[in-house]
Amino acid sequence: MVLRDGPTDKDPPLASLQSDPYLRAKPVSVTFASQGELQESSIVEPLEDVKLGRRMSPTFSITVGGSGKDASYEQFEWRSSHGKEIKELAGHTSGWKLVRLSEAVGEAGGSRSHRAMGCSSDGKEIVAGIAHNASWSLSKGFRIAFVGSGLTGVLGERWEIMTLMTAVHLWLIEFQIATKAIPIA
Repeated sequence: MVLRDGPTDKDPPLASLQSDPYLRAKPVSVTFASQGELQESSIVEPLEDVKLGRRMSPTFSITVGGSGKDASYEQFEWRSSHGKEIKELAGHTSGWKLVRLSEAVGEAGGSRSHRAMGCSSDGKEIVAGIAHNASWSLSKGFRIAFVGSGLTGVLGERWEIMTLMTAVHLWLIEFQIATKAIPIA
């Protein structure tokens, strides 16, 4: 899968995602373009713990917060969710939330109804969400939203690209499972 900086295949690539369609080979990797081209000197970031089934919690680590001394390397985890962040996104009850593992924004535990918006059950910050379309339509696949610090731009463009690429990949995995689609080898 290739994400381009424009609507046509002639526009320069921003990143590509490589994976085994049967999810046998791990990890899934996202390659960021260097000067508009996908090349060997490009930065490759792995997406870990991707497997068929509901119990996957894909994680990735990436540099956030700019460059130089302002930058830090942080880990993020996609978690299956039925919480209010997903319901608010599209009115649907299932999806995924992206949790920033290094940032605690609230207390751990407690019921969903009493937990602050944007706070996971372990007190970590939720920075993005994906809500599934119940019909599994290819033309209305899912809705994605950046929230919290993910919405402010403070995490950076590469984080935004990585989040989008991994969100699409998660949706494709769920689509294959829901429709019993046979992946193209």
